[in-house]
Amino acid sequence: KSFEGQVALSASAAFVAAPPRKMACRKLFAALLALAMSPQAAGVTWVRGGPGKNCDAVCSARGGCDDKAWPKSENAFEKIMKLTGFRCETVQEGGSRYDPSTDGTHCGWSGPHKDHIEEDEEFSRCAALGDKSTSRFCPCIADKEL
Repeated sequence: KSFEGQVALSASAAFVAAPPRKMACRKLFAALLALAMSPQAAGVTWVRGGPGKNCDAVCSARGGCDDKAWPKSENAFEKIMKLTGFRCETVQEGGSRYDPSTDGTHCGWSGPHKDHIEEDEEFSRCAALGDKSTSRFCPCIADKEL
């Protein structure tokens, strides 16, 4: 009986010690999952703005827009779509100052080519506007509204 009591006590002690460890593992798993699911990439948080908004407006409460974080390939843009939870029916290069953007169905990912921009022209893709039906994908500096 003495041996059985020790086994029961040991099992009980192990059970009592296990929940905090399990809780810590669960919290760590939840934090890692939240990080993996957040729309962050390359140090920015990608946000799909509302129609007719430029990225300066979309990112104003998120530390501003990072004008150096634009996608450099269609593959990079596809990652941004995945991060924002948006899927385009078609994706094309685009080439507009307000790209990456969508009309709700079709998307363009690449901004204008350097040879289409005057050298002395001050140029910010963050400030560029599409038409009233165009939603931009914006690289915001902070992951939450400040």
